[in-house]
This record gives sequence, C-alpha cells and structure tokens, in this order.
Amino acid sequence: MLLRGDVEIVGADGAPLPRRRKTIALCRCGSSALMPLCDGTHKLVWKPGRDNARRRAVAADED
Repeated sequence: MLLRGDVEIVGADGAPLPRRRKTIALCRCGSSALMPLCDGTHKLVWKPGRDNARRRAVAADED
C-alpha cells in the first residue's frame, strides 16, 4: 500500500516513524523485516499457485 502526502506513521509503541520520502510503502503481506514498512519480501514469498491464504494466517498469528 502506497501512502503519499503529509501522513504520520506511528509504530506499535506509539512513537512516530521517521519519513525519508514523500511516498512510502506499507507492508500488506506480513513478511517484511521493516514492519510496518514494505521491504519487497512479498516478491519472494508470494508465488502463483502457492497457498497464499495460509501465509496470511501465519503473518496474522505473529502479530
């Protein structure tokens, strides 16, 4: 998910996350090492024909 404009991102601890760019990407697959930011890991873990619903459930359990 891309966010553009003057938006403040807050971490789980309530502290604002620093922004270095005007447009940032948030992770939606649950696999990023930079949560809540996207690091592109979805390109490695989401493959056509794979059980992506199972991956989503695992990511949700980690929260």
